[in-house]
Amino acid sequence: MDFDELKDGKFDKRILEAIEDAPIFMIILSKGSLDRCTDQNDWVRQEILHAEEHRKHIIPIEVDKTFRSIPDYVPDDIKRIVGQHQFTQIDTETLFEASVNELVNLRIRPNLDREISEEPQEKHISGAEIHIETDRNCRVYRFHKEIMHAEKGKDNMYWP
Repeated sequence: MDFDELKDGKFDKRILEAIEDAPIFMIILSKGSLDRCTDQNDWVRQEILHAEEHRKHIIPIEVDKTFRSIPDYVPDDIKRIVGQHQFTQIDTETLFEASVNELVNLRIRPNLDREISEEPQEKHISGAEIHIETDRNCRVYRFHKEIMHAEKGKDNMYWP
């Protein structure tokens, strides 16, 4: 989301909030992608640790067939967090659509379904993140993406 949705504001805070809001944290792995994790201030390292701290379902994804294993010099905490999860291979060549569909159907959808079924029922019916009353029809955007249409004279609600 960093390039597409974060145009301004406090970048670090918004990235960490996005990780907290997301039910799944996917890390894209390619050759050298974990090299800078030896630096305590590296953002990849901080994002991985933040996802773990907030108990996110982590899915490591290999996209270009260059990532073979976690290098020995990567800090133990990062090795443990990334290494304990099943890796998913995305074929960026002829099987791209099939491998993405498999990722969604086998790794993402079951975790989203589980999260929804584990939420207290009243959360689904008692409130909204956004509550809009407007005197004209309008579109509502979040991070430059349209999330809903608000209609004139109606109590418009949005659940993320």
